Amino acid sequence: QVSLSVAGAAEKRATIRRLKEAAASAGEGPVVYVGDSSTDLTALLEADIGFLIGESSSARRVARRYGVVLRPLSCWGGSADDNDDQAGSAALGVVWEAQSWADIGRCLLGQGADQDEAAVASMQADGLCDDTGTASKRARVEVPSS
Repeated sequence: QVSLSVAGAAEKRATIRRLKEAAASAGEGPVVYVGDSSTDLTALLEADIGFLIGESSSARRVARRYGVVLRPLSCWGGSADDNDDQAGSAALGVVWEAQSWADIGRCLLGQGADQDEAAVASMQADGLCDDTGTASKRARVEVPSS
């Protein structure tokens, strides 16, 4: 698990930029960011793939005001590895809307409906989502210090 506690939009974006540079140097990627508020928008756009999770009306309002395209996951064309059109979509001002961690798992990992229950149960055990699979405020990304 990777966890990151970062305050403020500018620092979140800078952290994602550093992660992208490290991933590119190591020949890894894409860098995915999941956020739930308007302070996450710049990091969502900086990431190779950005997911806005939950129901934040303020994040959606700010996104529309600044021309960020919010696309529902129903428009997703496959897993991140299988669909080059998805990676880099945030660079084009596109952020994907997700209602739950299970939705994100289906998109990134190609998980089918039969795997949703196990994925949600695992995330519930880790405190990352509630009993419906909706993201918890405790969800975060941990980055080991080097």
